Amino acid sequence: MAKASFCFKLKQAGREFITEAEFDTGPAFKKRADIVSLDEGICYEILHTETEAKFSKKLLDYPLKVVPIKAEDFLGTLRR
Repeated sequence: MAKASFCFKLKQAGREFITEAEFDTGPAFKKRADIVSLDEGICYEILHTETEAKFSKKLLDYPLKVVPIKAEDFLGTLRR
């Protein structure tokens, strides 16, 4: 739900984006970002149950800047 809601906000802002974008960083290392804003060149990762260590690894593995979005924080702003 958080990913779809965030995508809707990007669309409302006129942003071009793709979801589940795959980065080919080597023969056995495909990385997948939740959302990539093509206009900004930013990966948005929706964090729900992901550990801090797993997210920190993405900062090193992804070829673009990675911005975390906590699902519970984002969904909380929509309910207000």
